[in-house]
Amino acid sequence: MPAHRQLRVNSRRQLEANDIVGLRPCKNVRLCEVQCGGPQNLGCLTKDYRNYIEERRRLRLGEGDPEAIRQMFARLQLNDPNFFYLMDIDSKGRLRNVLWIHPRSRAAYEEFHDVVSF
Repeated sequence: MPAHRQLRVNSRRQLEANDIVGLRPCKNVRLCEVQCGGPQNLGCLTKDYRNYIEERRRLRLGEGDPEAIRQMFARLQLNDPNFFYLMDIDSKGRLRNVLWIHPRSRAAYEEFHDVVSF
């Protein structure tokens, strides 16, 4: 059952560490299969492992990416004073949350009284 499939904590750590050093996803998953004694002992499907790798890649920011985002938002705000952004940074200087409101979104809210968030 899909609800019972879950990656082990040590597998998650290993997948992410191997991905950071540049190991391709297929090799990364194969390494986990070998260490577990075969694909039948993984506890979930190999697709779940690949999905986890892709999810972590989407969430990982590279060096300088938060500053690039801030600079882009600052330029947008210079061009249009109605553009609003707010960035939440933790004590270690890592980006936690980002909120931006485009002037067109404000106008759409005033017209339709509805908000889209993700």
